[in-house]
Amino acid sequence: MEDYYAVLGVARHASLKEIKQAYRRLARKYHPDVNRNNPEAEEKIKLINQAYDTLSDPGKRAKYDAHGFVPISPTSPADAQPDDGNDFDPGLEFMRLCMMWMNR
Repeated sequence: MEDYYAVLGVARHASLKEIKQAYRRLARKYHPDVNRNNPEAEEKIKLINQAYDTLSDPGKRAKYDAHGFVPISPTSPADAQPDDGNDFDPGLEFMRLCMMWMNR
Protein backbone atom coordinates (compact mmCIF):
# COMPACT_ATOMS: atom_id res chain seq x y z
CA MET A 1 0.00 0.00 0.00
CA GLU A 2 1.27 3.41 -0.92
CA ASP A 3 1.50 6.34 1.46
CA TYR A 4 -1.36 8.48 0.14
CA TYR A 5 0.10 11.64 1.66
CA ALA A 6 3.32 11.07 -0.28
CA VAL A 7 1.35 10.28 -3.46
CA LEU A 8 -0.32 13.70 -3.28
CA GLY A 9 2.82 15.39 -1.96
CA VAL A 10 1.17 16.82 1.15
CA ALA A 11 1.95 16.65 4.86
CA ARG A 12 -0.02 14.36 7.17
CA HIS A 13 -1.59 17.42 8.80
CA ALA A 14 -2.62 18.97 5.45
CA SER A 15 -5.98 20.68 5.28
CA LEU A 16 -8.73 19.57 2.91
CA LYS A 17 -7.98 22.66 0.80
CA GLU A 18 -4.31 21.67 0.48
CA ILE A 19 -5.27 18.08 -0.42
CA LYS A 20 -7.68 19.30 -3.09
CA GLN A 21 -5.07 21.68 -4.57
CA ALA A 22 -2.47 18.92 -4.74
CA TYR A 23 -4.99 16.53 -6.31
CA ARG A 24 -6.00 19.01 -9.01
CA ARG A 25 -2.38 19.81 -9.85
CA LEU A 26 -1.47 16.12 -10.19
CA ALA A 27 -4.69 15.22 -12.00
CA ARG A 28 -3.89 17.81 -14.69
CA LYS A 29 -0.33 16.55 -14.96
CA TYR A 30 -1.22 12.85 -15.30
CA HIS A 31 -4.63 13.10 -17.00
CA PRO A 32 -5.11 10.50 -19.80
CA ASP A 33 -5.91 13.23 -22.35
CA VAL A 34 -2.50 14.80 -21.71
CA ASN A 35 -0.62 11.48 -21.51
CA ARG A 36 -2.00 9.39 -24.35
CA ASN A 37 -0.44 5.95 -24.75
CA ASN A 38 1.44 6.27 -21.46
CA PRO A 39 0.63 3.30 -19.19
CA GLU A 40 2.74 4.74 -16.35
CA ALA A 41 0.61 7.90 -16.28
CA GLU A 42 -2.54 5.75 -16.34
CA GLU A 43 -1.40 3.84 -13.25
CA LYS A 44 -0.29 7.07 -11.57
CA ILE A 45 -3.69 8.76 -12.07
CA LYS A 46 -5.44 5.71 -10.60
CA LEU A 47 -3.25 5.95 -7.50
CA ILE A 48 -3.80 9.72 -7.28
CA ASN A 49 -7.57 9.19 -7.46
CA GLN A 50 -7.42 6.53 -4.71
CA ALA A 51 -5.37 8.83 -2.52
CA TYR A 52 -7.73 11.76 -3.03
CA ASP A 53 -10.82 9.61 -2.49
CA THR A 54 -9.42 8.44 0.85
CA LEU A 55 -7.91 11.68 2.16
CA SER A 56 -10.76 13.97 1.11
CA ASP A 57 -13.35 12.00 3.10
CA PRO A 58 -12.98 12.67 6.87
CA GLY A 59 -14.18 9.17 7.85
CA LYS A 60 -11.95 7.35 5.36
CA ARG A 61 -9.03 9.58 6.28
CA ALA A 62 -9.42 8.81 9.99
CA LYS A 63 -9.45 5.07 9.27
CA TYR A 64 -6.46 5.43 6.95
CA ASP A 65 -4.53 7.42 9.56
CA ALA A 66 -5.32 4.81 12.20
CA HIS A 67 -4.71 1.65 10.16
CA GLY A 68 -3.43 2.58 6.71
CA PHE A 69 0.12 3.10 5.65
CA VAL A 70 2.79 1.42 7.77
CA PRO A 71 6.25 2.22 6.39
CA ILE A 72 8.78 -0.60 6.38
CA SER A 73 12.28 0.44 7.32
CA PRO A 74 14.97 -0.19 4.71
CA THR A 75 16.75 -2.57 7.09
CA SER A 76 13.76 -4.87 7.62
CA PRO A 77 12.80 -7.67 5.26
CA ALA A 78 10.19 -6.86 2.63
CA ASP A 79 7.75 -9.38 4.06
CA ALA A 80 7.97 -8.03 7.61
CA GLN A 81 4.70 -7.34 9.35
CA PRO A 82 4.22 -4.35 11.64
CA ASP A 83 4.54 -5.22 15.32
CA ASP A 84 1.16 -4.68 16.90
CA GLY A 85 2.35 -5.88 20.32
CA ASN A 86 0.27 -9.05 20.05
CA ASP A 87 2.56 -12.03 20.49
CA PHE A 88 -0.27 -14.55 20.88
CA ASP A 89 0.49 -17.95 19.35
CA PRO A 90 -2.45 -20.39 19.45
CA GLY A 91 -0.16 -23.43 19.38
CA LEU A 92 1.88 -22.23 22.34
CA GLU A 93 -1.27 -21.29 24.22
CA PHE A 94 -2.69 -24.79 23.66
CA MET A 95 0.51 -26.36 24.96
CA ARG A 96 0.51 -24.07 27.99
CA LEU A 97 -3.07 -25.04 28.82
CA CYS A 98 -2.29 -28.74 28.38
CA MET A 99 0.69 -28.44 30.72
CA MET A 100 -1.44 -26.63 33.31
CA TRP A 101 -4.11 -29.32 33.07
CA MET A 102 -1.56 -32.13 33.45
CA ASN A 103 0.07 -30.48 36.47
CA ARG A 104 -3.09 -29.87 38.48
